[in-house]
Amino acid sequence: MTTRLSAFAALNNSDSDSDSEGEGEGNVVDNVTFENTAITPLNNSNFSLREGVNVQYHHDYILLALQSDDILVIKGRYSISVIQGSVLIDGYTLVQGKSLKINASSINSLPSIQSNSSIPIENDSIFSSTNTYTSIIKLENIDNHFDEISNLYSHVKYLYNSEISNSLQNTSSSSYTFTIIIEPELNKSSTLLHQQWLNIFQSIFNESSMSINHQSILTIGNKNTGKSTFSKLLINTLLSISNKKIQLLDIDPGQPELCLPGCISLTHITSPLIGTILPWENNTTTSTLTKFIGFSSPNHQPLKYLKQLDHLIDTILLSSNNTITIINSPGWVKGFGTEIISHLKSKLSITYLIQLSHTNKDLDILQSIEWDYETKIFKALSFSSLSSNFNLYSPAVIRNFKLLSYMHYNHENKNYNFKPLLSNSPLKVSYTTSKDYSSLINYPGILGFTIFDHPFSYTEGLHESLECQYVAIVTIPSTSLTTKFSSNILKHENCPNYINETIFHSLSPHIKFHGLALIHSIDTKNNTINMYTPIDFTNIRDNLLNNNEKLFILKGREDTPIEEIYPVQILKDSASYWSSFGLDALPYVSASLSNEVMGGKISTIRRNIQRR
Repeated sequence: MTTRLSAFAALNNSDSDSDSEGEGEGNVVDNVTFENTAITPLNNSNFSLREGVNVQYHHDYILLALQSDDILVIKGRYSISVIQGSVLIDGYTLVQGKSLKINASSINSLPSIQSNSSIPIENDSIFSSTNTYTSIIKLENIDNHFDEISNLYSHVKYLYNSEISNSLQNTSSSSYTFTIIIEPELNKSSTLLHQQWLNIFQSIFNESSMSINHQSILTIGNKNTGKSTFSKLLINTLLSISNKKIQLLDIDPGQPELCLPGCISLTHITSPLIGTILPWENNTTTSTLTKFIGFSSPNHQPLKYLKQLDHLIDTILLSSNNTITIINSPGWVKGFGTEIISHLKSKLSITYLIQLSHTNKDLDILQSIEWDYETKIFKALSFSSLSSNFNLYSPAVIRNFKLLSYMHYNHENKNYNFKPLLSNSPLKVSYTTSKDYSSLINYPGILGFTIFDHPFSYTEGLHESLECQYVAIVTIPSTSLTTKFSSNILKHENCPNYINETIFHSLSPHIKFHGLALIHSIDTKNNTINMYTPIDFTNIRDNLLNNNEKLFILKGREDTPIEEIYPVQILKDSASYWSSFGLDALPYVSASLSNEVMGGKISTIRRNIQRR
């Protein structure tokens, strides 16, 4: 218990000096008082770097000494490890001998790092200084080429760069994949824990530690009120001080944290959520159950969205004791948003309800839903009310950023390659056009596809609707394939089998989502689909050959970034650019675009695929 209390003591100390009395009388909720306090947003480190005094520069890492009141703000990609003492990073306590990999970009507020101890380091053999330091950390390069995404997608030009000159003030010739923010970063602040939020975290911890039953925490609020930030900080804090199992139910397909756009998920979490989260980077300690929705908004197919949500809820209901489920809800507090929250409440017992708003007034959703007597309700100010953080990027840009990052990640070498996908040969996967059940049950390739929210009888444009589009790669157990599939297949000339989407929704509990692929083209002569995907097909292929699973393609309405199909490099210097890949001419694609087919924009495809 001493360790947990000391962790909270450090959290309480993190911004208490900055709190000042704001307007309003404050409000009392369940005997916990929250004042309308305000803090001065911190958008840069609050101390100077002095080589040999508190910083040492090395080839690909630096050593840094922190005093008890130092707050460090870093932008970039780096690994942080604690040499002596301990540090607090976005609510998570990192102790001596442990390390974390962090991606701190302009997509999210920048992580803040501060010493988690007030006890001076004894026998400091690293820094010979008269200053009193409480922690020494190591910041190490992560050179996975992720910063090169701006070469492909110029909308994120300032993902790591800044219009203001920030420097590590390094006198050596070494370069780093991170920058310590010395001058304030425009429109960007760090994620300092506000005392109001911290009081809620402490109240939840104190009460939850006295029960072994499963508990659920639901955060509600309008868009851009900080629901995701609140959830991540709460998770990080609980990971540091609680022995509970933590899982996150992420149900906003437009801006999910731990799954791809167009999906919802339930994730068991064992490591903190800091900075810009890239869930496709291998994390062996995190398991995720993902459901493909196919839309960025739940209201496109509301009933089918709720059905997919129910499958995740069913998994939650099977959770063991000593588990806390944190629910990150969509930013809707009216209309279908109310229906989603009401649906959640009818299926799950909500232990804690947190309302985030710009004022302490109740949202309509608090009054329109009859909450259980046992549900404890907290009301807190939104993140935007507590900081000057301004998101430079629209939701559409963030979705494209995530899709492009996912498609260009190499799981084998754990690096990114943001050269246009068109510079590589696509993966070739065979498909069948047979409707015969006995043939389908033994076929080791793609059995068919469907387009969500598409008239089953409408066949025009099906072929074109797949090309240059994102699709979900899914499998179902072979035992789930019944003769109903044969009667729900619509054959179409020069096209794989088109299957009524109702079949897939009826089998949704059994559908396994493997990831996304970008269809390059369909070879109707050889019955193959050419696609780009970071998915490792090894296990899928083995299960297909062993007849354990059946392979399908699902298409929603996720837009394809035009940069992926028609990259800006083509326009700049086509001849010299493509010759660098050993190509004599522009491959695969012309500039023609059309909106006339089902499923969104397409590009006209050339059939000159080069095999290398």
